[in-house]
Amino acid sequence: MPLLSIAGTIREIDLIVFDKDGTLVDFDLLWSGKLATAVEAVLGRFANIPRLRGCLHATLGIEPDTMKVIPESPLAVSTLAKLGMATAVVLYQHGIAWHKAEKVVRDVFMPAIEAPPQARDIMPLGNVSARLEHLNEHGFQIAIFTSDDRTATEACLHLLGITHLVQHMVCGDDAGAGKPSGDGLRRLGRDFGIAKEKTLMVGDSVTDMMAAKEAGVGWRAA
Repeated sequence: MPLLSIAGTIREIDLIVFDKDGTLVDFDLLWSGKLATAVEAVLGRFANIPRLRGCLHATLGIEPDTMKVIPESPLAVSTLAKLGMATAVVLYQHGIAWHKAEKVVRDVFMPAIEAPPQARDIMPLGNVSARLEHLNEHGFQIAIFTSDDRTATEACLHLLGITHLVQHMVCGDDAGAGKPSGDGLRRLGRDFGIAKEKTLMVGDSVTDMMAAKEAGVGWRAA
């Protein structure tokens, strides 16, 4: 039985589930750039609408002066599909017919925001590969629970060199409810055959901890 020291107490943990962005990799580097590219693609269709850029940034969750991701904003916690829907709503509120707003989101916003990350977009938070290798060698099962899409997540894990260390993952475009629902954690527990009491969720946001609490996992670390 693998043992893990949490806040000075030894716990029996079989499965460690990691959030991805903000936990394994720098959130701002990856997502502020992707969102800026996606917003500029939309603005290319509607350059004559005043203040549209600022409204999109504010609604989706970017601080305009620093281009940092706003904690607990849609960009920080929502799926990419929900970001697209929020973008369409902003366009509609600025006088764009709904069918046209949806088409622009589908044609230019989603391809930009869904594009797999490049090496320049990924900054690991510490020596991620070595730490996960260490956990794996000591008998811990490792999984990912993220709001990002599966294709982009797979690309990120490849760039980090940890694909072989992650046995299962639940992503934002998988079937079922995303965070803050605990459905993804329950699914991972079933995939591994591991009880929730012996599962640890590691994340950087309130939404991660809400999902862990809702799923009833044994331990949560932010």
